[in-house]
Amino acid sequence: MFAVAASAIDRKSDKRIQKVQRVPAVGAQDILAAQAQPRALLKSAAKAGPGLQLIESTYDFMTNNAMGRHIHNYGDGILAIARTAAEGPLGTWPDRATFFAYNDGNGFLLPMTKVEAGRVGWGNISATADGRSVIAAHGGLEVNVDALQGLGIWTSSITGNFPTGSDLTWPRIVVDGKDNFHVVVTHSTFDPFPGLGGGQYPVYGRSTDGGFNWEFRFAFQKPGAAAGDPPDTTNGLWVGGGDADGYAIDAWGDKVGVAAFASYDAGFNSNEILFAESTDNGATWTWTNITNIGKGVPPVEGDFRPNAQLDLIYDNNGMPHIVFENFLVLPDSAGTAPESFLYTLSPLLHWTPTLGVTEVATRADIVDGEGTGFPSSANWGRGLGSGVYWPSIGVDANNVLYVAFSAPTPNDTDAVGLNYLDIYATGSADGGATWGSPVVNLTDSRGTEDKYVSVARRVDENLHFVYGSDDVNGGAVQPGNQTTSTFMMYYSFPAAQIPTTPPSSVSDHDPSAGLPADYALAQNFPNPFNPATAISFNLPASVKVKLEVFNAIGQKVATLVNSKLPAGSHTATWNAANMPSGIYFYKLEAGNFNQTRKMVLTK
Repeated sequence: MFAVAASAIDRKSDKRIQKVQRVPAVGAQDILAAQAQPRALLKSAAKAGPGLQLIESTYDFMTNNAMGRHIHNYGDGILAIARTAAEGPLGTWPDRATFFAYNDGNGFLLPMTKVEAGRVGWGNISATADGRSVIAAHGGLEVNVDALQGLGIWTSSITGNFPTGSDLTWPRIVVDGKDNFHVVVTHSTFDPFPGLGGGQYPVYGRSTDGGFNWEFRFAFQKPGAAAGDPPDTTNGLWVGGGDADGYAIDAWGDKVGVAAFASYDAGFNSNEILFAESTDNGATWTWTNITNIGKGVPPVEGDFRPNAQLDLIYDNNGMPHIVFENFLVLPDSAGTAPESFLYTLSPLLHWTPTLGVTEVATRADIVDGEGTGFPSSANWGRGLGSGVYWPSIGVDANNVLYVAFSAPTPNDTDAVGLNYLDIYATGSADGGATWGSPVVNLTDSRGTEDKYVSVARRVDENLHFVYGSDDVNGGAVQPGNQTTSTFMMYYSFPAAQIPTTPPSSVSDHDPSAGLPADYALAQNFPNPFNPATAISFNLPASVKVKLEVFNAIGQKVATLVNSKLPAGSHTATWNAANMPSGIYFYKLEAGNFNQTRKMVLTK
């Protein structure tokens, strides 16, 4: 085993010491007793969340939008991690690079070692069929391949630009089972095609010889386009649009997929999520718009629009799954343009071709250790989005999906009242049709900002992930924030403790009573109520059902049903213990039927 020395922290003297150490991996099972206590203080003396501290980094910014893959799970406890970090001066980061750690099943060899010779960013990891790590980062587009699995001796390939004079930044890489390298990367600062107006365009690249030679094409072209043809900018789709690294890539068999955020305009009036797929290892491509909002479509009250934080994975059957963040748009008085974007209960959504779009989680699903959620009027000082950030998705051998994300935790604030982020997760045992509830707080650490989670795409008995953690809200890179270091953490959490099915809140009536003749939505009972009420509805046929609850200003606060149900009479229960008193509306959509009723919560 090859290892080199680097730094660790002596907690007593707070001085740097030099040593090489093998550190056992830390998992949730090691602190379950502490987690069983309400709001247990799981932070270390260094003000970090739970897990293994891989490196203290003066650089803490991991993405503009979508998270890359920073951890690879080989199975049997064998892991490889690649994460952007720096040990140089705060604010300049001259040594910013990808740092690497390997666990051969007996613990990580630490400290992490630097991969690239020069200054790069946005490192992310995949692996060849024989286990060698492959790391892509930008500084141009630099790809490094390990000599042997876990060895840490790298062969570097820096690609040419596409086209000449352009800039390739923010790469994502995946290696398929035939050792073809696939990347998606942003092409920006140069407009080789007259009339496109500049902007940022996702570019797909492929290497069939270990990263030495590459062929590139725009990821979203018109049908039948050749590799050198421009992107499809029909109706101005990409002008102002790529939004930095709002994309993800994955591969399965001969399939390669790219999910990407797009916008028709700089005002976020019409955003889309696109999915491009090749079934011949990247030679030819087709793509689809999975949100289909359309150009210039004005928002309506309570309308959701996609944001650029997303992830993509193929399951074990070759089915693609995309998870993406959204934000709530409020229209202006004329109803023709957005007036504001709320940092509220907008959902984290999932898409797959067979199901379409389903809901994963919202901020309403987030509670603290005592079960207390956010007041509906809370503004916790975060930016544009749904309150569930940077989703990262994995899958286990049984095709159970797991999504981890960051979210603000109620009643955990800094000195100026901003809520700290924790890492949360939920799962789906039915291919994304329904999602587990309640969501689980994986890090559950008071007084620390836990964010930029990246999970291993392979989930075994544990969900393996890396994240950043420190005791200061926000990021040191953003203007106006404190320039403080952060810890890059590894952690594993038992997959069995992450819910993968919704709670049993929908009951079926006695089928011997006969099937209903028509659709119907009954008045909830009791009404007024506190804190729970039952909502009954009839279905004359098996159909996809959505039953949602909205507050008095049209904000969705709960999704009670979002799945296909059999014909019959059904009852769903809504527990509003975390909601304020007031008027609420519940809406049933089933096939072509939809109806809304009012109810009153009185506390």
